[in-house]
Amino acid sequence: MNNSKLLALSLCVFLFGITQTFSQQSIINVGDNDIKVQKHTIMEQFAPDLVVPLNQRLAMKNQRKEEIKRKLAILDTLDVSNRKRRRLLHDVKFSPFSNRFDKVITVNTVFEDAVENNK
Repeated sequence: MNNSKLLALSLCVFLFGITQTFSQQSIINVGDNDIKVQKHTIMEQFAPDLVVPLNQRLAMKNQRKEEIKRKLAILDTLDVSNRKRRRLLHDVKFSPFSNRFDKVITVNTVFEDAVENNK
């Protein structure tokens, strides 16, 4: 009885440790993988003049990936708390039109002219 409880507890701790390790490694992966865009959309059947062409959609997707990389590079240089950093990472990945990232950047911006005038 006591051995089975100890075995179950050690298994739970082991699984928890594995999930924590994997979650730290996969925060945001913006690699140069093949970008897949649906070639024919359903909307093309009914309103082909409203649909953006395939090459334009690929260009927009590449532009979005570059924007994410730029924002991640900016986020790495900012001095913000871990909680705010996690929220900003979530915004960068899942809600690209959020104003939270822009607000943090403008708050932490120090202009060189202002620094030189204060000396």
